[in-house]
Amino acid sequence: MLEDELRELFSAQAAASLPPGRISLPAVRRRAAARRHRRNLAAVGSPVLAACAVLAVALAGLTPFSHGGIAAHNRGNGTQQHAACGQVTAAHASDSSGGGAAAQGKTSNRLAPAQFSLLVPYAAFGWLPGSACALSGQTSPTEDYVQLQGLGLDTFADGVCDRTAHGSELACPIRGYRIKLYGRAPAVNGHPAYFADKPSQPSLAWQYAPGGWTILWNNAYGPQPLRTMVRIADGVIFGDFHQQPIKFAVQITNPLAHVGGPIVLRHYFLRSGALLADEYSLVRDGTTRFTILISVGARCDSGPFKHTIINGYHVQYESRKRDPREWTTVCSEARGLRIIMYGPGSTSAWALTIFRSLKILGTNQSNWVTQPVS
Repeated sequence: MLEDELRELFSAQAAASLPPGRISLPAVRRRAAARRHRRNLAAVGSPVLAACAVLAVALAGLTPFSHGGIAAHNRGNGTQQHAACGQVTAAHASDSSGGGAAAQGKTSNRLAPAQFSLLVPYAAFGWLPGSACALSGQTSPTEDYVQLQGLGLDTFADGVCDRTAHGSELACPIRGYRIKLYGRAPAVNGHPAYFADKPSQPSLAWQYAPGGWTILWNNAYGPQPLRTMVRIADGVIFGDFHQQPIKFAVQITNPLAHVGGPIVLRHYFLRSGALLADEYSLVRDGTTRFTILISVGARCDSGPFKHTIINGYHVQYESRKRDPREWTTVCSEARGLRIIMYGPGSTSAWALTIFRSLKILGTNQSNWVTQPVS
């Protein structure tokens, strides 16, 4: 489905810290297939079910060895605080500079949240060994995901995941995951941890709070050694009160009643020190009414589109049959942004009406807002 394929392309481009270019459907499909394959390595016997949870997960190699002295040996030698990448607030960054143990201690006795905020990430890396800041992520009520330097951090809400009776798998039926566990790993801030996925390339899984699980996926392209992985896990910061909110460069000011509904944030990435939402949808009665994709500095496709002017912006649009419904797609280059909006429907009238209600805030993050609908 085009929506899934576009989502995969935008995730890959955001993670690379490059502004998306023109959309090439063959490239979309190649990137989507490769990313789906990597994600499916974490699910034994079944593909990932939820489209909004198609995430780029990297798996890597670790070899078990004793945890003795790891934290003491590594703490204080880091070169990168996640706060420097812009996700964690400056006030909390100073508390976590020792490797994250203080941050973890603040939440270790709390229950995992029943659900996560869609507009503020819940978990963040507190320390990483490198200095790159190609950060991207996704939020949902049951799963919070962030990717940085090829490492993936999957955090689940209360009751979403649990070890199976025989203890060899972590089952997350709501998300459609069954992840192999291969014995005890070094503890993470005093919490029992387990090697996850494959014996030759395990990642780390642990309960960050009663009822809530986290998986730290290693980097398949440059696997981190266990010593480093444990330190990264020790430094993870939990709690949306520590994170800066996700911002929106386009705001919907007057949603139509028949398509309105709650926002589902599909993807965000780091841009100019702020977390920018680049894909979000309005959903009603479990059905996506329309989706907005935001790119900085990109161009709309050329082709036999219809054209109009709305609020001073040039807008191109088309309706065509896809999978097997009719879809309407709208694209405009406005204030340094490329705005793509698409949704099911054989008429473009609703899409152009919604575009007319958009408040386009440009590329200056000081103008971005934390509420996608005003």
